[in-house]
Amino acid sequence: MAKLTALSSLGRTAVDAAVAAGVARDVLLARAGIATELIDDQDARLPVVDLLRLWAIAAELSNDPFFGLHAGERVVSARTIHVVGFAARSGATLGDALDHAVRFASLINEGTEMATHKERGEVMFVIGPKPGLPAWPRAYSEMAIAAWLSLSRTYTGVAIQPVGIAFQHPKPASVGEYERLFDCPVRFNAPTNRLALRPQTLELPNRANDSEMAAYFVDRAQALLANVAGTPLVQRVREAVADLLGREQPTLERVARRIATSPRTLQRRLADDKIQFGDLVDDVRKIVALQLVDAAMEMTGVAARVGYRDLGAFRAAFQRWTGMTPRQYRTRSR
Repeated sequence: MAKLTALSSLGRTAVDAAVAAGVARDVLLARAGIATELIDDQDARLPVVDLLRLWAIAAELSNDPFFGLHAGERVVSARTIHVVGFAARSGATLGDALDHAVRFASLINEGTEMATHKERGEVMFVIGPKPGLPAWPRAYSEMAIAAWLSLSRTYTGVAIQPVGIAFQHPKPASVGEYERLFDCPVRFNAPTNRLALRPQTLELPNRANDSEMAAYFVDRAQALLANVAGTPLVQRVREAVADLLGREQPTLERVARRIATSPRTLQRRLADDKIQFGDLVDDVRKIVALQLVDAAMEMTGVAARVGYRDLGAFRAAFQRWTGMTPRQYRTRSR
């Protein structure tokens, strides 16, 4: 993730939420190793790894077990996601707002995958790390879901009640704040972070709808998106590997075909970045395996999903990755 970037305003929101919780601003930034100038620059971008570390440290220093939920509910605003937030707020309906977010997801955070789709008569708004990337810290995941629900309520002026909520991380000891904020079933250890809404919710009009302003902010977002580098090669490779796992062996030839290049060119470009293809595949296997073990999937299913037909070989690989057996890791994680 070293080359992926995100809006610095997402980091500033973490700082603002932490300060509101009593954390000293300079202490937080020093601990996270992030310059004040970078956080205060509205148009700057910061590495995704730094952003996620900042949110995790802010949550830790705040001593608030629901730091992410409270930040999403009380601190996040349209300004948090720059022109995308204002384009979303100015759109005709809530559906338009979510469409703008999905369209400009890479402008907000290059490591984020965002999508809407219908499932069993409900609309699923899915947000999380791109395939092959580590799961987000709990605080960042909860901030994202709480923020989009809170923004939806603010934009429409309607106390929207979701049908369901899901998070990738394990269930915490207390769930009272989830019940208060969401007032709907909440699932943990889920495959993705998602917000389930009734289809008619997307038809709700935005109170600040202004077609001219919306067009202006969409144009600005499009121009800024053009300045953000395209998805780095390494991330494209990781996504291809994650997609192939469990169906076909992610060989150099198959992955090269997926990203429309030759095996020789792919190997050379990875070597330029001092990356071995086999090491990259192994890292993606590890990330996917850890997520699935955390999600309580049967071990035989996890092994098959990450490309091991033999359970013994999977256990050996897992111990090499973590120093623990899968069951020991699951017990410690819980």
